[in-house]
Amino acid sequence: QKKILEQKLGPDYRVETVEDIQEKSSNALRSFQLNLLVISFISLVIALFMVSNTMSGLYFSREKELGILKTMGLNAKQTFSLFISQALLLGSVGSLLGLGLGLLFSRLEFFSPETTSADLSYLNTYQSLPFSAWFLGLGIGIIGSFLSAALPSFRAGKISPVSILKEATSQTSPVNEFRLLSIGIFSIFIFVIVAFLPLRWKFPVTGLIGIGGIVIGFTLCFPWIFKILIFFLFKLEDLSDRSLVFIKVGLEEIKNQSLRNTLTSATLMLATSLVVCLSILTDSYRRSLNDWVETEFPAEFTIINTANLAAGIQGGVPQNLLNELSQIQEIRSLDGFFINTRAETNRGNFTIHAYTFATYDRENSPERIIKMENEILISSNMAYLQNFNIDDSILIETKYGKKEFKIRGIKEHFFSERGTIIMDIKSYKRFFDLSAYNSIKIFLKKDSNSKDVEKSISQILEKNPNLKLFNTKELKELYAEGVNKVF
Repeated sequence: QKKILEQKLGPDYRVETVEDIQEKSSNALRSFQLNLLVISFISLVIALFMVSNTMSGLYFSREKELGILKTMGLNAKQTFSLFISQALLLGSVGSLLGLGLGLLFSRLEFFSPETTSADLSYLNTYQSLPFSAWFLGLGIGIIGSFLSAALPSFRAGKISPVSILKEATSQTSPVNEFRLLSIGIFSIFIFVIVAFLPLRWKFPVTGLIGIGGIVIGFTLCFPWIFKILIFFLFKLEDLSDRSLVFIKVGLEEIKNQSLRNTLTSATLMLATSLVVCLSILTDSYRRSLNDWVETEFPAEFTIINTANLAAGIQGGVPQNLLNELSQIQEIRSLDGFFINTRAETNRGNFTIHAYTFATYDRENSPERIIKMENEILISSNMAYLQNFNIDDSILIETKYGKKEFKIRGIKEHFFSERGTIIMDIKSYKRFFDLSAYNSIKIFLKKDSNSKDVEKSISQILEKNPNLKLFNTKELKELYAEGVNKVF
């Protein structure tokens, strides 16, 4: 049927089935989850490198004592247990404190999104986590500490007392840089292939393994990079006037303790990559938001109650303002917009977006499908998460009790967490109480002078200082402000 419709409509039209829309929504949600998963994974690897660096520092700072204990009969198993027990203690305490701080941070308003991009009343539900998530976080912290400390602990257990005392005396740590470089390059090559394996799993195992392997590969290249860099810096220092002798002392330290400094540099490398990853994700999110604002709100101006917006209160724009604005001849149409964030249905609570459907009269607008007052649209992610199809029904609690509404279409909607019910404002007034709008969108006639219209609207808004007029650019900045704060 889809192919038949496409053939009849021609190349200027695109036909999408319910399954197509649900797939697009699921892909968007999956993409966002994967982005957060990669960021969390990089943060975890940073923590593991810091633990490994701490244990390596402990080994280097206690070489003499360790050599003496080994000459007194300390075996490899006891040495391994000595180091690993400290790592487990640090990991357990750090993980418990991390869980507590995470809970505290989640309840701080500073880390909450602005009301422009999410409904703050939903955040209470997101602050409660199942016990499995707490145990998973604690387990990852403890197991990660064990794994990151295993190599330094194993090395401390295997090395002979004579070698330890030699290293402690010479203050050097013998490392075969070229061998590590070869292993690192080989690891990068192999794990790049692993990361891009075309396997479609719900949990991106190959991708995470690939990222971890690439990080380890780059880390193994650091000693050789340090060696070459220090060689050229020594040559440069020899050609100078010898006024920067203190730099040579630092370079000697890096050269003698290349393994320890490798972990420090790798930690900084991962921290930098995390910042870059977050910056790219934020920019992508902001661009998507701007595109959504242009598509969903093609109006030239929008009136919003800034006091209510800052306080997270719905409404605030008087209904009678529509009559006053309609007297301006340059205005083509007006759209009163309202958000109900706690609409009760037989499938749970959802958000209702109510606005003037007649304003959106483009040929491809799904609003044109709606003919009856009990017909609604829903967001694509609601269709996907709740398994809704076109012509399904949903019971919504109204001022007349539960009423049945029929789903007539599915619309792309920007990041509505639980899903959005989209309703004509006339139908909303019929079934719900409406005291004021959240905003009023203003559409101008084709050849209107926007500056003159803005001046006329501003004169009307002087009666209420909380009402502010936004143009398209300012509206984008308002929405992007919430995104920037979250990230």
